[in-house]
Amino acid sequence: MTAVMLADAVTTSRIQYHPNLSEGHPLARLVLGSQPETSDTYLYFGTLMVTSYLIARALPARWRPYWHAALLVDFGTGLAKNCVNGLC
Repeated sequence: MTAVMLADAVTTSRIQYHPNLSEGHPLARLVLGSQPETSDTYLYFGTLMVTSYLIARALPARWRPYWHAALLVDFGTGLAKNCVNGLC
């Protein structure tokens, strides 16, 4: 999970070097803007990693796989879209 989030962070930080691309995730766009800077991107994703870990720890054990699956779909989709746009 963390590896997918980290890969999404790295590819998202490359958006700033492509003026024809912009951040597509609504929450990330609200926080980072359409052309996120590298330091802001890493701070944002680092916060998400720590927060998702704390939420997973607080959830009952039987719900954790669903939480991780939802995160994997969300960040995996973002990573795939970034790769399609040539950011990988």
